[in-house]
Amino acid sequence: MKVKGHEKTNIFSLFKTTFKDKSIWIFVVAVVLVVEVAQAITVFLNQAQYVKSGIDPKYFGLIIAGIQVVRLMSVKASSFSKRVGDVRAISILVVFIILSCMVLIFANGPILSVVGVFVIALSISMIGPIEVDIKNRSIHGRDRATILSIYSMVGGLIASLGNVVIGKVADHSLRGGFLICVFMSLGSLILLGIYSKCQKNFLDHEKHTEAGEITGLVS
Repeated sequence: MKVKGHEKTNIFSLFKTTFKDKSIWIFVVAVVLVVEVAQAITVFLNQAQYVKSGIDPKYFGLIIAGIQVVRLMSVKASSFSKRVGDVRAISILVVFIILSCMVLIFANGPILSVVGVFVIALSISMIGPIEVDIKNRSIHGRDRATILSIYSMVGGLIASLGNVVIGKVADHSLRGGFLICVFMSLGSLILLGIYSKCQKNFLDHEKHTEAGEITGLVS
């Protein structure tokens, strides 16, 4: 019984510790928003868009297979993030998703419809590995798996709300559904900017602290 009580205390303290770092939660919410957008478009809204653009349903399977092939390009995520930086890489990919959503709002032909969905699938597949890397670097200590589970649990709740909103709007208007996806992706981009600024301020603070300690030792 004592062990169970100790485990409960540890889990409770982990929740407290996890929610102390506000900046990583800004990042988690930012990623959840854009992931939900990509999920909604590549799994649900895409088929309605294909029908609207005149694509025969017999070709849907071929398009889905193409999306799976495109997702294999996620192996390029590491080299891309190394060139431009982790957060900037995700931000650029979110911009591609926003532009693709805007294309889908106005697209009436099959080519733009398929290309828009493919770009979103490629972008989100590249965001995945970068996101995991950032989350892993933010965790210190032995409870990595538990903290990642907390991120996932809270992210799942936010994603569920986003899914409901997109679904309700898309039931009335497909274009309205894509427009909500644009707004959610813009929200993600803004949050990524805030997270990037928080990280920069943190690093600047660390540098000043280290410089102060070195000056103190020298004097």
